[in-house]
Amino acid sequence: MNELLHTLMEKAGHDLETADRTSENRPEHTDIITFHCQQVVEKSLKAFLVNSERKIKRNHDILELLAECIDIDESFIEFKTGIVYRLDEIGVSIRYTDIEDDPSPEEASEFCKYAKKVYIFIKKKINIL
Repeated sequence: MNELLHTLMEKAGHDLETADRTSENRPEHTDIITFHCQQVVEKSLKAFLVNSERKIKRNHDILELLAECIDIDESFIEFKTGIVYRLDEIGVSIRYTDIEDDPSPEEASEFCKYAKKVYIFIKKKINIL
């Protein structure tokens, strides 16, 4: 397996575990949960692109990454939901002071569900089980 692909999925798994554990134990820490969910999605999408022999850019734009994945495999369209737009909007900036309000614990929980769904979907697509 490609080393970059392996590293991206491994780190995405670490981010998912961090988001899940924080959501369970400290649901009020929505900034941390949201950031790690964004990272799960970003790294997973990049892993799919690497697996598809596409060159990946150094950016955090998950909408752009998702569009590239859809170009390769139309089944990715199921992930083009309101959640991805919101996660793309605040996922990285939340680590700083670029947004006015942190997401609610309920919204952060939805981000976790979305991130896990993307991660598992891509693991199946690239045959990492």
